[in-house]
Amino acid sequence: LFLSIFNCLLMCISLWFHKIITYFCVIKSKGIKKTLKIVGFSIAGIILFFGILLILFQNSKIQGYIAQAVVKELSGKLHTKVTLGKVEYKLFNTMAISDLYVEDLHRDTLLFVHEADAHFDFWKFFNGKVHFTAIDLDQLYGNLIVDKRGHSNLDFVIKAFQKPPTNDTTVIEYQIKHFRLKNSRFNITNFQQMRIL
Repeated sequence: LFLSIFNCLLMCISLWFHKIITYFCVIKSKGIKKTLKIVGFSIAGIILFFGILLILFQNSKIQGYIAQAVVKELSGKLHTKVTLGKVEYKLFNTMAISDLYVEDLHRDTLLFVHEADAHFDFWKFFNGKVHFTAIDLDQLYGNLIVDKRGHSNLDFVIKAFQKPPTNDTTVIEYQIKHFRLKNSRFNITNFQQMRIL
């Protein structure tokens, strides 16, 4: 969600900036002074916009609104209960999430994360790259159950996030350098391999 908003915003800004440059390059009778003035105001406006955006992300009400939007989106997409305590954005390269809870379709815990910190390279977002330098998960609890037919309680999540084949040539690159788990546990129950004595 965050990445798609940024991509859309950057595309609009680049199209707007391209139209301004094209307009002033075609009309040569206008003075260069006016062109430089408009370009300067445009760049200053873009910097001001991102500065205000970064300051707004520090506001707890805005962060609460983002958390509610994420929960609503995930709950709607997964058709199950998703709760999220808090989302916190720290300037330029850190996103923290607390108390993320996801139920499976049988109303059992699928995933619970008390604290998650993601450190990322802010500037690579503009190149279509999601580059996490570190992801730290504290007090993660995962519960995977495989039934007798070989279906797991995670299958509905995988299906919900599968993308249909498209002609879109946009390539987004994902990379995670360091992944740390602290005070965590994972439960796997496989009914397919259980034997009755």
